Amino acid sequence: ANERQYWESVSKKDREEYERKLGEFEGPMEVRTDKVKKKDLSAPKRSPPAFFLFVKVKGPQLKELNPKTPHGQIVKECGKFWRNMSDSEKAPYREEEQNLRAQYHVDVEKW
Repeated sequence: ANERQYWESVSKKDREEYERKLGEFEGPMEVRTDKVKKKDLSAPKRSPPAFFLFVKVKGPQLKELNPKTPHGQIVKECGKFWRNMSDSEKAPYREEEQNLRAQYHVDVEKW
């Protein structure tokens, strides 16, 4: 019973302090959410990096060879292939990336 009285007095002091500070508070009582920028669904999508284009081609081939392998593991394997590729082997993907990036900039200008 004695411990209960102690915690009730602590609670009462905390409540009084809260109400005092609440009375002094002059700001808005809610969090403003209107500053969060909404995503425009009509905006053009950004171009994928060369590695993503490589995964788009190589991923299904690896999945066909190992159908039970999870997607994350397939992407890791693609990463290993990508790191071991020469610049000349990566060139078609990088060229496609540049083309898509240029198209994205054109689309953004039109939008």
